[in-house]
Amino acid sequence: SPDPNDEGGWIHQEAWFNFIDMNEGDSNSFRLKRSETHGVYIMDISGKFEVENENLNDRDALSATGATELSIKALSSGSLLAIEVPLKF
Repeated sequence: SPDPNDEGGWIHQEAWFNFIDMNEGDSNSFRLKRSETHGVYIMDISGKFEVENENLNDRDALSATGATELSIKALSSGSLLAIEVPLKF
């Protein structure tokens, strides 16, 4: 997180790293903290997922801009990494 008072590590950048662990059949959503100025990069660490109707398998990734929230469905148990970053510096 860019805020030293948040839980987790302070990275001195306007960005957030989020690990998402899900079990097969779970549905979840990822909500951007600053959707008006940020985008998100989602990487499939392990497992199979459907993110906004796009299938991801191990080591697949996608990026999204202009979204406030992304829907995620676990097609198998696994983990995702979501990195929210500013689109302009």
